Amino acid sequence: MDPPQNNDNNNRDKRYLAIMDESTTRDEFIERCRREFPRDFMLFMDRFNAYANTFFTEPEPVYTPNDQFPFAVPNILSEWVYDNLTN
Repeated sequence: MDPPQNNDNNNRDKRYLAIMDESTTRDEFIERCRREFPRDFMLFMDRFNAYANTFFTEPEPVYTPNDQFPFAVPNILSEWVYDNLTN
């Protein structure tokens, strides 16, 4: 004989999957789970975070400098700065 199924847990698991499908980012998934299931989120926060990190893989941001120098240089001084500070 099969063990009895707890319908509450099955429905909750289906709801988690629905939230994951509807969410576009990791933070959105975590926030919605925190709002809709606060008790579960507090008890199993590490599991929510691990699952979200696995499912929502977001690329690392790439650093792109705004200027060639570490500070904004007026055009008048740019030649002097280039000659004296970059060599």
